[in-house]
This record gives sequence, structure tokens and C-alpha cells, in this order.
Amino acid sequence: GAVITSPWKGILFEAGDNKIEAVNYIVKDIFTNQLVRSATDGLAWMRGINRDLGYEYDFRGKRIVIIGAGGAARELAEVLSGRGVSRLTFTDIKRGKLEDIHAMIRELGVDYDAVFAAQESEDLKAAVRAAHIIVNATGIGKKKEDSSVLTDYLDIRPDQIFSDLISNAFTPFLREAKDRGVVHALTGRSMFIYGMVGFM
Repeated sequence: GAVITSPWKGILFEAGDNKIEAVNYIVKDIFTNQLVRSATDGLAWMRGINRDLGYEYDFRGKRIVIIGAGGAARELAEVLSGRGVSRLTFTDIKRGKLEDIHAMIRELGVDYDAVFAAQESEDLKAAVRAAHIIVNATGIGKKKEDSSVLTDYLDIRPDQIFSDLISNAFTPFLREAKDRGVVHALTGRSMFIYGMVGFM
């Protein structure tokens, strides 16, 4: 089998695999001899959140901001439907990605309020201010020279959860939040662990 990561998640997707047009794993079915593709990062992220918090997080009524609209964000969009989430706000520096995920969410028929906000906009600032969870679903922060993917921390609260979905490191996104009093600043390590468990 193979573990798939950015930028190959969408490239190796084939029509009919799923509605989110992204894959994490490709394995060979020993009975049919066919390659089977699956997307598991969303569920692995949820399990990782529970592990890091030490309890099962209740998503009902929660507002979540997802920074980045690539494959990882698509998986969160799908897995968070049906869990009572109030609102998901998506943002990305590439307008085309926002338009693509908007179309995908319409097809999924999610049960939460989906909002699409431009980077640096007042809509995004308001969403961050009201959010229970802010997720970095980009690869920004892995390199030493990277700055935080979130530029405005003025209105964040200590009770918010900051989650870096992709990176196992304590990125600038998380450091800045921690420095401003956020209690739960979570790396992507637990998501990676649960994702690999799913693969094996």
C-alpha cells in the first residue's frame, strides 16, 4: 500500500472514490486484486482531538474556522457533517480553492452552516473571534522561516482550541496562540498516529 500526502491527495484521486476528491491511502485488496483508495484524515483528526484533550469533545453547536481549503479541509468538511456543528468557516489565499470546496460542500449536503471568507477580511476576523476551534489545514509552519498562517490574534480567547492538522511540530500558528494564553494548542501528531493506525 501507499500513504498519500499533499500535493498528491487530489492528483491520485479517481472518479468514484468519494465525493471529497481526495485520498490518503491506497491499498491492494487481496481478494479482488484491485487498488482501493480511502480518505481518513478527517476521522483521525477527530480522534486526535479527543486524545489530546483527554475526553471526547462535543462538537454540537460549535463554530470552527478552517484555514486552507485543500484535501485536509475537504476531509474535515465531510467528517464534521452529522455531528451537530453549527458553522464551518473556510478561508484560503487562493480564491479558486474556496470556490472548489464550496461546490463540493453543496454536493455533500452538509447539515452545518458553511461560510467562505477571504483572507484578511472582516468576515474572517469575526469568525475567528466567535470560533470554538481554529484549524490550520495548510502546510505552512513546517519550515523554520514560516510565519503564522493566522495574522490577527487580537481577539482570540484562552478557551479556544488551536489545532495544527498537518504538522507534528509546534508551529508559529500554535506558538502565537499559546503566548496569548490559549490553553489547548494542539499539533498534528495525534492525527498522524490515528491515521497510520487506520492504514495498518
